[in-house]
Amino acid sequence: METGNSAATHKLFCRKVYISPILLITGLRLWLLHLES
Repeated sequence: METGNSAATHKLFCRKVYISPILLITGLRLWLLHLES
């Protein structure tokens, strides 16, 4: 059984899903600031 491996993969997936929206929002904010200036 690969419980350790699947757990690590699951953690990585959760981290990606958690970080992606933050990067998207940050990118949009920077882009809007760039357009306004």
